[in-house]
Amino acid sequence: MNRRKKGLNLNDVQEINRGLILWLLRRVRVSSRADLSKTSGLKQATITNIINDFISWGIAIETGSIEGSKGRRSIGVALNTETHRVMGVRLTRKFFTIGLFDLYGSQENFLVEQIDPKEDGHVIVGRMITAIRSVIESASNRLILGIGVAIPGPYVRTARTMTLMTERPGWEGIAIDKEIAEAVVLPVYLEHDAKAGALAEWWLAPERQDHETIAYIAAGQGIGAGIIINGQLIRGALGLAGEIGHMSISYEGHKCACGNRGCLEHYCSTLALTRYAEEAIGDHPDSLLAKDRSFSAIVKAVKSDDELALAITRKAAWFLGFGLVGLVNAYNPHLIVIGDEMSKLGDVFLDGVRRAVEDHVLPSVYRSLRIEISAFDVDPVLVGVSTLAVEQVLYQNTTTAADKLVEDDGNEDA
Repeated sequence: MNRRKKGLNLNDVQEINRGLILWLLRRVRVSSRADLSKTSGLKQATITNIINDFISWGIAIETGSIEGSKGRRSIGVALNTETHRVMGVRLTRKFFTIGLFDLYGSQENFLVEQIDPKEDGHVIVGRMITAIRSVIESASNRLILGIGVAIPGPYVRTARTMTLMTERPGWEGIAIDKEIAEAVVLPVYLEHDAKAGALAEWWLAPERQDHETIAYIAAGQGIGAGIIINGQLIRGALGLAGEIGHMSISYEGHKCACGNRGCLEHYCSTLALTRYAEEAIGDHPDSLLAKDRSFSAIVKAVKSDDELALAITRKAAWFLGFGLVGLVNAYNPHLIVIGDEMSKLGDVFLDGVRRAVEDHVLPSVYRSLRIEISAFDVDPVLVGVSTLAVEQVLYQNTTTAADKLVEDDGNEDA
């Protein structure tokens, strides 16, 4: 039996119920109060109170008459896509990106800036703040509710700092959320990038919710995992759950900045892939990669069936699949979704990952498992971290959010 260690007070219950209704409105887009009551299992009076709150804060609107159950006409309710926005920011080792999203998670503005490896972390945060201000200005008279910031791991949630950024020293101890929040005077919420991707897959891809246990793999410049079990994101004692990029697959392997040897991300990240190309190009002078061995060039070469590009892609795919065997045995997921930059390598990469997993787990385990490439057209990490901002602002800090919405609306009228 699953027992709570603490009871729920009225505020806890309200936050849970508001979160559920927010999720349902995101999923169905437009619904009547009666249908929300039926789907959620909440009493219609409770639904009425929640929707009234949402409307008074400006985050929901009535859409007019819609056809309800048994052909009856009802007043439709939907999230307000006109006046409110949330922002997603993602920091990686080589660039940062910013997206502006409506309350349904649809992206309407996007910005990317490259990072010089020699730049100091505080300088980069300053650049991020300048870019955030620019996006805020472009939002015109729309109200920005909050900012979600996704960062690479290992990210110690309890300390709200990164412990390290592989190949990018100097980030340890920088309070990114605090610096941004003080500069733009908006609530800022940090999350590990892979966990943000998992949130996007769960919240905004309805078919994912049919699976009790899913794992999202952020396979980019590093490797991380976000694991969701029965709708709950698994964080661990310090927030480091899913940090598979620093799981060793070779005790005599490459020395990692974390102090370990043979960490997975040294064998199957974009950085590893470009290293493989550099090491092998001498034996493949006719390869399309002879002049350019960047990741984007490798993706193009794979699509052109370049021999070297295909070989190193299959090599990286095998290592990722081998690394995922530990995750499969530990969590027994129904579904693994591979996202981020490495997913751009397509079926060649996916097939290699699947074969490696199949070769190293029990046949019955593999038959119950699906491994797919993320279907998002935009970066699911950005989508997920903006979703986190919606969650945090609108129902985890409900009273503060309500006061801010009312205050800001009043200032606009003034």
